Amino acid sequence: MTQSCCRTPLFVEVSAKCSDMCVLSAYDKDGELVEHNGYVPDGLGIGKGDYVYFDYCSNCGKIAGKWPMKADDVVDILRGEK
Repeated sequence: MTQSCCRTPLFVEVSAKCSDMCVLSAYDKDGELVEHNGYVPDGLGIGKGDYVYFDYCSNCGKIAGKWPMKADDVVDILRGEK
């Protein structure tokens, strides 16, 4: 069971196979667009390799686990620095 974010969480499980076709983008602190195109990067808490998988709370919309995550950490992961 994932960590609860609400008094009565209603988790929705998301699972998908995207092979090496995962496209993610975020802006760094300087406003520069950082893009990732390839396998799902480990460390974001949304999956790994060929697979996207995570739970989110249908009450509050938060992704269970590592989220919320600092934008700088997301950018570092997309750049392959973490």
